[in-house]
Amino acid sequence: IMLLLAATLASADPAALYVSPGGDDAAPGTEAAPFATLQRARDAVRGLRADAGFAGATVNVRAGTYELTEPLVLGPEDSGTPDAPIVWRGEGQPVLAGALKVTGFAAAAVVLGRDLAYFVLGNRGMSDGGFAITCMRS
Repeated sequence: IMLLLAATLASADPAALYVSPGGDDAAPGTEAAPFATLQRARDAVRGLRADAGFAGATVNVRAGTYELTEPLVLGPEDSGTPDAPIVWRGEGQPVLAGALKVTGFAAAAVVLGRDLAYFVLGNRGMSDGGFAITCMRS
């Protein structure tokens, strides 16, 4: 019985998950019904990885633009093994976009210190007067 169980686990196929900008995170992540976000795919792989007999996974990221509203964080729990690899594969040209357009700012001052340069930006109409960006000298 143990040999049969070991043979069954060793012959399991890696899971195939799909992500598409036009997908739905409530979908099962299949080729016909892909997830919409990379975070949802990551969480699905984490769930699969916790199962006994996990044989690996391939996340197929379809072409298109993925607007990231939060960082995609991958940690040690997202790593595969030689026997159960986890592969993220782009199909076509997927684009990960995570920037926000900030408008209405103008440079107000540059303050130089011994090891730092501060660029102070002001926003007209903001009650707090703006914010500072710190750049380290190399």
